Amino acid sequence: MKTSPSKLSLGLIATAVLTLTACGGGGGASGTAGGGAPGTTVTGVAATGLAIEGGAVTLQCKTGTTAAATTAADGSFTVDVSSVTLPCVAKVDYADSTGSHRLHSLVKTAGNVNITPITDMVVAGLSTSGVAADVKASDVDGYTDAQILTATQRVQTDLESKGIRTANLPIDVIRTKFEAKHGLTDGDSHDGVLDEIGSKLGGSDQVLSESELDDVENEFKSSHDSSQLGTSTGQAGNASAGKASYDAMCSSCHGAGI
Repeated sequence: MKTSPSKLSLGLIATAVLTLTACGGGGGASGTAGGGAPGTTVTGVAATGLAIEGGAVTLQCKTGTTAAATTAADGSFTVDVSSVTLPCVAKVDYADSTGSHRLHSLVKTAGNVNITPITDMVVAGLSTSGVAADVKASDVDGYTDAQILTATQRVQTDLESKGIRTANLPIDVIRTKFEAKHGLTDGDSHDGVLDEIGSKLGGSDQVLSESELDDVENEFKSSHDSSQLGTSTGQAGNASAGKASYDAMCSSCHGAGI
């Protein structure tokens, strides 16, 4: 019995497909991009200009809270996120000459995450209340990269208005790696902005305490929500009407707290 060319061709094609599937080819392989295992750690640096040594970093996540990780002399930390569900709110608790403090940041994906006064300002700016501590992991789940970028740019503008030079900050202040001053090692230019924040906005000790940071963030929020606004035509601004219009047309992209 002869096999027709058409049947032979179909048989060869079927064999090739089965072989490709068994080898994981064909563009349909499961797993993460590049074939690597999903990230299971969050690493970063906690700093105020000086590295935060001995701070306790915890992540409160969509499901679960991580065990505390202690920051090293250079402010670095590593947190295991294999048993929680991202996203998370990152917190570092630490003490210095002005007392006990807490700073916040955001964790959208595993990888590098910084925790600094600037990231705390960004989180506060994303919060509808203007308070970083009010942000929950469920809120982070709804923040787009565009919203976080807008909040970051707004913080930079606010800092510039107070005489802080922000040109040396990266576009992404949360996820871009940097080095903080520790021991005899100088910090990088990103860390230099944190130093300037402490020297210009902190007290006589040139350290920005948690209460002073709260005051700065409240001032920033008040400037965004001010009803004492005018229009280009010279008419008095209507903050309530403007907010309603913004909420309806803009907040989905730029965030509720802008």
